[in-house]
Amino acid sequence: MPTIFHIASAAEWAQARRSGTYTTSTRGRTWEPRRRSLTEEQTRRRMGAAVTGMASPSATLLTLAFRPGRRLGLPRGADRDDLAAAFSAWRLDDVQDADTTGMPGPLKSTRPQWFRLVRAG
Repeated sequence: MPTIFHIASAAEWAQARRSGTYTTSTRGRTWEPRRRSLTEEQTRRRMGAAVTGMASPSATLLTLAFRPGRRLGLPRGADRDDLAAAFSAWRLDDVQDADTTGMPGPLKSTRPQWFRLVRAG
């Protein structure tokens, strides 16, 4: 199952911490009526759209991605093409191999990379 990241407003997060539940989606809907399975590509595109919607026009995004592969208990990973599809409003500015010093062996073998993207408009 892919990892899903969600950005909430400070007020929404404070309310969720007080009540012990958080049910609002990125688009202001509750999670309940939208219980359907999304593909990994759909999930990435929605994440990219959410980040783009909150980013300033001159934003820079730094993200760590593990190269794609099948790894027990870990997400599939993402490559340059996956990030380009998810962040279509961004330009890939730089890619560097990540320092894996101190990472557990299974993570080292994924050959992680840092991607720097710049908002393109």
